[in-house]
Amino acid sequence: MRVRPSVVGVGVAAALLLSGCAGDPSAAAVVDGRTITRAELEAAQADLAALSGEVPAGDLLTTMAVAPLYIDAAAAEGVGVSADQARGVVAQSAAGGPGAERELADSTVEVFRMILAINALTAAPGGEEALAEVDEAARELDIEVNPRYGEFDPESGEVVPLAQPWLVAETPEPAAE
Repeated sequence: MRVRPSVVGVGVAAALLLSGCAGDPSAAAVVDGRTITRAELEAAQADLAALSGEVPAGDLLTTMAVAPLYIDAAAAEGVGVSADQARGVVAQSAAGGPGAERELADSTVEVFRMILAINALTAAPGGEEALAEVDEAARELDIEVNPRYGEFDPESGEVVPLAQPWLVAETPEPAAE
C-alpha cells in the first residue's frame, strides 16, 4: 500500500496542532516564553476546589498567565507580597474549613499572591496607575494556549473555549404523542 505524501503531511500537521504550545504536550500555556505546565494548572485547580469550589481551567489559566505582572508591580510600588504571606492569609481564612490542612502548590500560592498584590496596589498611593500599566502590559503578552484549554482572546484578555464545529449537539427525538 502506498501512502500519499499529502496524507502524511496532514497527519503530522494535525499532531503538532493538537500537541499545542510550541510542541510541548506538558504545557497548558506558554506566556512570553514562560511555560505554565498542565500539572501546575491542575494542582491549582485541585487546591482551589478544596478551598472554595471549582474554578474553570480557562479562567485559572488566564489568572496564572498574568499573575507575575501584578506581583512584580506590587513589589515595584513597595507593597509586594511574599509567598509566605500568601500562605499565611490562606491558612488563616481557611482555618477549620475544607482544605485547611492542605499543602498548597506553588502555582496556587502565586494565584493568591496576585490577589493580595492587586488589593495592595488598590490601596497604595499611585496604585491605580500601576494597575492600569499592568492591564496594558497584560494585553501585550504573547500567550499561546494548549488547545485542550481553549485559546487566548486578546480582545477580552481571557482564555476562551475553542469553537469545535465538528462536535454537534444531539437534538432529542420529539416525544411520541
